[in-house]
Amino acid sequence: MPVPVPATDAQLRQVAERAVKVWTDETGRALRDRWTARPGLDQALAAVPEGPRRSWWAGVLRGFADQRTHRFPEAAAPRRAEATGQVLEILRSREPRLTGEDLARPTAAGLEALAALAAATEVGQDLTALSAAVDAELAEFVARAVQLEDLRTSKVTALTALCGPLLARIAQADSFEARIAAADRPALLLAWTGPALAARTAARAAVDIRRVSDKADRALRLLSDAAFPERQQALSAPFDVAADAIGPADAAFSEAWDTLGEAVHIHHVFFRTWEDPALWWAEQFAGVYGYTGLLAMHDLDPYPVQLALRKLDGSQGSSLWARFQEYCPTDSPRQRIADALTELNEDQPRFPGGPM
Repeated sequence: MPVPVPATDAQLRQVAERAVKVWTDETGRALRDRWTARPGLDQALAAVPEGPRRSWWAGVLRGFADQRTHRFPEAAAPRRAEATGQVLEILRSREPRLTGEDLARPTAAGLEALAALAAATEVGQDLTALSAAVDAELAEFVARAVQLEDLRTSKVTALTALCGPLLARIAQADSFEARIAAADRPALLLAWTGPALAARTAARAAVDIRRVSDKADRALRLLSDAAFPERQQALSAPFDVAADAIGPADAAFSEAWDTLGEAVHIHHVFFRTWEDPALWWAEQFAGVYGYTGLLAMHDLDPYPVQLALRKLDGSQGSSLWARFQEYCPTDSPRQRIADALTELNEDQPRFPGGPM
């Protein structure tokens, strides 16, 4: 039976290098997978409700963890030679010394023992402590993430409750607009509703909770490295600003909407006896000049306005209408439009530039 030949120093060095490489690679990979692979993320964020919010936090945690877990391979790379030397000294001092056969056909237990040697070195202990510190930092990040998500949930709930009455009024305005749009010849009524619907647009922006929530999320993502109080403030700020804006938006919308009933009454009184072609031209007029144009009409008596608009249906109607719009662009003030309507009703309407 052949006598076992002790391994040479060169063979032991190769084994030591391999043991250090395997241990550092596997330890670094395990650290990274705990915090960046999907199973590890789901386990870490189990306290966050499953669904979009957990997925969002998983993305934030992955980005944060990528930076932190990378510290391990950065610290390990320059110390591999040092760790190899420390493992080699242990192998040299062992009795009986490993043989070439041991190294040529290592068992699973033998490979595990070699990895344990790498972990037991001074370098291995330093790197193990670094891995534990990264684990602790990321565990703290997750704990804070759960607290921040709870804060976000409470902010969304509070803002939703605050927006409730205004959202109900906006829904009523939507319904009212839909009824007008479904009516015969809605153009004039829709023009009367212009200010109220503009106020509704501003109010809708004020109660856009999704926009506020997304803004808070962007702030959190940008400040993932910041101290916890700063992140709390960044999360809360968009909700607090939005909450402060609800009252003024509600007041402005309510004021605009309260005038709508009066506007509709004016509409029915002013146009109650109108027929085509004057009514058709009134619709075209409202399409160009909107709410301001209707107010300009209302500043005058209905009958002269009706006669003026009938003139647009005559043989010279296209020319008259073109000259009218040239004199009164769409953003003209109310008084200018009223004056132009009065002039249009003259036998020989005159505007700057000569007769129409």
